[in-house]
This record gives sequence, structure tokens and C-alpha cells, in this order.
Amino acid sequence: MLEDTITAELAKRLTQKLTQHPVIGMHIGTVDEFSELILAEIKVFNNIFDKSILELDVYIYELANKIKNGYDIPFEDVIYVVDVLENEILNLVEHKIIQTDIKFVTKRFSSIKQSMGKSYFTLTMQDMVLFFNSNESDIKYVSSLSVHRSWFEDFSLFIQNSKDTKPPSLNYLTCNLAKWFGSMEFDLYAYSMQGHQNDIYAKIFLTHRELHEEALHIITMITRDEYTLAVSHLNKLFKSMLVLEQYLNSMQINYTKNKSMHFFNYIAYKSKYEDELYYFTSIVFSDATPDKVREFLYKNNFEIENSIKKTMAKQSFDGVVFSNEHSVNLLLQDAKNNNNIGVMEFVNDYIYKKIVTLASKFDIKVKITGVRVDDIYRISSNVVPILHIIKKHTQKDDVNLLSSADINELYTKVKENDEIRVEIDKAFKENLFEIFFQPIVKSKTKAKKLLVEALVRLPYNGSYLSGENFIGLIEEQNRMSELDIYVLKNMHRHIDKLATTVTRVAVNIYPASFENEEVLKLIVKLSKAIAKTGFELVVEITEQMLLLSKTNILMLSKEHCINFAIDDFGSGYSSFIQLIELVEMGVVKIIKVDGTIVKGSEENLTKYNILKSLTDMAQSLNIQPVILEYMENEKLYEKLKHLKGDILFQGYYFDQALPIDKLIEKYKK
Repeated sequence: MLEDTITAELAKRLTQKLTQHPVIGMHIGTVDEFSELILAEIKVFNNIFDKSILELDVYIYELANKIKNGYDIPFEDVIYVVDVLENEILNLVEHKIIQTDIKFVTKRFSSIKQSMGKSYFTLTMQDMVLFFNSNESDIKYVSSLSVHRSWFEDFSLFIQNSKDTKPPSLNYLTCNLAKWFGSMEFDLYAYSMQGHQNDIYAKIFLTHRELHEEALHIITMITRDEYTLAVSHLNKLFKSMLVLEQYLNSMQINYTKNKSMHFFNYIAYKSKYEDELYYFTSIVFSDATPDKVREFLYKNNFEIENSIKKTMAKQSFDGVVFSNEHSVNLLLQDAKNNNNIGVMEFVNDYIYKKIVTLASKFDIKVKITGVRVDDIYRISSNVVPILHIIKKHTQKDDVNLLSSADINELYTKVKENDEIRVEIDKAFKENLFEIFFQPIVKSKTKAKKLLVEALVRLPYNGSYLSGENFIGLIEEQNRMSELDIYVLKNMHRHIDKLATTVTRVAVNIYPASFENEEVLKLIVKLSKAIAKTGFELVVEITEQMLLLSKTNILMLSKEHCINFAIDDFGSGYSSFIQLIELVEMGVVKIIKVDGTIVKGSEENLTKYNILKSLTDMAQSLNIQPVILEYMENEKLYEKLKHLKGDILFQGYYFDQALPIDKLIEKYKK
């Protein structure tokens, strides 16, 4: 069609225009290289332009692939190149430099644009599928994103093979994501936006509608073979999907920043709706140490939540799930479902059985406590504190629904906790905490060497509360390091008296406190003061600390000769290799076996065998002594006193924690 001189001139003029284009200019190397590339392609184009439409389409399709994959030039800019070339050729036709028909040229270029569009459309669709598949890990905990990504996957399959596949729902009001918008999970996420839920919902709704509108446009354009327009709508669809995911992610991230607060506040919000019936259920794991439960939930959290969600969906129950390191909690709506079963019946027949099957593999028992949230609201508008202590409610049955009397009992406990919090604040401000000392002994006979553990007590109503009644409340306030500092400072008041009676005093330090510089300095100071009077300080740490603060433990041991005891040994976190290393290095000299293993071991053969294995191991490592806590009766003592090694006992069967003066009076040398 074109002579060589005209081809060269056309390539030169195209090069000048395209190098000035702001986007295309970024994708080229030197002008000379680009000029040679343009000239080569125009020569090929010149040879193919007069051939059949099919041959031209094949060439253009391959050229578009080369441009998209090689240079990643946006489709709009590629069409700009085609328009420039078309205008140049039409100009040559008008000036009769080329002898051909204008309509023929226009028709050919229309076909070229459609071939370009078809190639770009196919490649863009493939890129989108790859993009969403490669980011699949992002949606591990976001079911909403998974729903719409699967919708897009179905949509792409339909586009590729519309004859053999059905399109996904194109109605933005009836697709799976639209159904999710009506769920409690979405309502919870929106509620967590705290005042912005209407705004975020409007943005999500409009973006979701735009996405489906673009999908309809794409199908219409493809049906008409108008691929240049289809590419434009596909890019808009891609943008809408990204924006939609951004909005959904922002809700998810906002919720996960403080899941516990949002979850329980949402339940309180729902408790006010008398026309809708909601049940809160707390799944608690018993016959296991806290560390063992944490380990179990850490490893199985995703499986448990997924299993519950699938079971709810299968039985047409709407609800939300929240799990932490202690328990799994559900809020379920009592509504029409496939089998017309009630919430607690569903929990008992489906949820309980599934979780029991999983937990039994770890020798963990399961109990579920349920409550109608409007029943709580009728007793107290302060719903959240009652929800938090439901898991502590004592129950006989494995699955139990709380009565009004049970809720009243919990409400009384909440009010009592509020009073204790007031006393805690007062004790910190006025230095009112007391340090008691519980003897750790070999037998009922008077000990030649007395080891004691320092235990904090809180003055309350003319008596003293033991740690299990208030330590958890101090933990909630993130004040445990403050309490450790108080104990370490006030221990100095008792050193001289303790020196007359004890050989060792053990002090518990909260795990997070080992990252507190003041706490570390006070441990060193107390150890030196005690050493001057002839007895020894032992710092009790949990097995968890072996994994979290080994550096500081080694520093205190090597540089300041401080001895450590492993508290709650056997609770599930321990690394025996690390323990052996610390024993061989002389850091750990004592272990205290976890009380939940000791308790009931006189009748539970499994627990007894665990104890026997632990004490045998301690003896082989020359760990002396091994302390068994929770010694509460003679039968237990008679069973365990025959264990091998240097075994000491601590518990009410021998003595309770005593104020310093009573300890001295009773045990003075």
C-alpha cells in the first residue's frame, strides 16, 4: 500500500508525536531505537493492511500482546497511537498520495481497534484473576472479600466461555455480598466504626452497585463485539473491586484493633432490641491450665471459628464469633432456620459436639454457658461486665442456659468487682497492700529449713482478699508492673524478721515486668539486701518467660547471681531443651509443678503419672527442690509424699499465707 519513502516519512512523523506523549514517552528507550521499532512495525503493518480481516486481526492481536506484556502501556494510550496512525494515513489518502478508499481505511482501523481491545481485554482479565489469587492470603479472616472474589472468578469464567457456564448474579441487591450486608457480621463491623457506620455503608453500597453495573456493561459490550468499550468498563470494574476491598478492609482493621471492646459493646447494643431475640454463648475450656488453653486456641483458632461459621450457615443461623486466648464467644440470633430448632438446641447439637471432638484430642474439656441478652438488660443496663464474667459461672451441665437468678448472682459479682476496683485504687494511692508469706514444707513436722512464698493481699471489708480475687482486675488495668514494683520495694521492711526464720523467700514477677527497667533494678537491689542477712531470694517465673524474656533472665543470673524457680511447670508452654540449658547454667534451681496437675491427682491416675514423670525428670536433672502446690487434704499428701526426689509441699493442708508477725511466731527457729 505504501512506498518505502512514504513508510519512512510516516514512521518519522509517528515517532515525533509519540515521543512527546507523557505516558508513551516513559516506555521507550532512545529516540533512535524507538524510531527503528516504529519503522519495522509499519512495514509489517503495510504488508498486512490489504490482506483479509482475519489475517489483520491475528497480527493486531499478537501486536497488542507484545505491547501489553512488553511495555505495559495503558489501553487508552495504545488507542491514541492507532488514532494517530489512522489520521496520518487518512491525510495521505485525502492528498491522493495513497490510492485507496477512505471508507476502506476507516473500516480497517475500526477492526484494528476491536482486535487491540479484544487482546487487551483478555490479558487484563487474566491479570486481574492472577492479582486476586496471589492476594488470597489477605482474606483469611475476611469472609466478605472471599465472597466477592469468588464472584469475580465465576464472572471471568463466564466471560471466557459463556456458552458452557452460567453468569454469577449480576443484580447487586441479590448477590452473595449483598446478602452478607444483611448479616450480623457486617452489622458488627459497621457498628465498630462508631458514628461513621452510615457513611461507610453508603460508600460500600454505591461502590458495590457500580461494580455490578460495570459487569453488565462488559457483558453487553462483548455481546456486540465492542471490545474497546469493554476494556474501559473492565478497568472500571477492577477499580471498583479494589475500592470495595479497601472499604471492607478498613472496617475489618478498625474492628480487629479492639475486637473485644467492639464485640461486647455490640452485644450490649443488641440487648436493647426487645423485638429481636439474641443469645450470647461463652465456650469455656476446663480441666486444663490457662497456658494449655492459650496454646490450644492459638493453634486451632482459625479452624474453630471456620467450623462454627460453616455450621451456622448450614443451619441458617445468623451470628458472630469472637475468640481470645481464654474462650470462644458467640452472639446468635434466634430466627427461622432450616430445622426450626432453637439457639441452645443448635449450640448443644452442633457447636458443642464439633468443638468437643477437636478439644478431646488435647485432653481439654468443654463447657458452654448461654444467656438471652435481653434478660441481662432487664436486670442491668450495664451489660458488658456481666458478659465478661459469664465464663466464670459454675455449672453442672456441659451446655447451660442461665436463669434470671444466675444473672442476678453474676450482677452481684460485678458490683463486688466494682467495689474491689475502688479498693485497688485506694491501695495503690495509700500503700495499703500487705505482703503475706505462705510456708513451703517437707511434711507436717517442724521444718529445719523454711522456704516461703511472698503473696500480696488486699485489705477489704475488715479482712484480706487473696490474689485470685483481685489480681485479674489489676491485669485488666495493665497495672501488674506497678504492683511488682510495690512488692519489691516493700519487701525490704520484712527482711530482718524473715532472716530469723527462713532460708529462702520466693517472689512472683509478672511476665511483662521483665521488660521494665525499674523492676529489674529493684530485683537486683532486693537480692543484695537479702543476701546480706544470710538467706536467699528466689524469683518465680512462668514457663512462658523462658520463651519471651530469656535475655533478661540470663543477665540477672550471670551478673547478679539471682536464682529462679519455674512456676506452673507442666502448663503447656515449656521448652524442655531451654529448661535443661538453664538448669545446666545454674539459672533455674527450683520448679513448682502447676497446681491444676496436682489437684485431684490422688484419684486421677493420668495426673499422677504426669506428676511422677515430672518429678523423675527433675531428679535426673538434679533440680532441688520440686514444689507441689494446691496441697489441700491429707489423702493427697499421703499419695504424693512417696514421689522420688526432694519434694516440698505448699497449700492449705499445711498452712495458709500468714502476715509476717504470725509467720515468725509460728515458725521462728
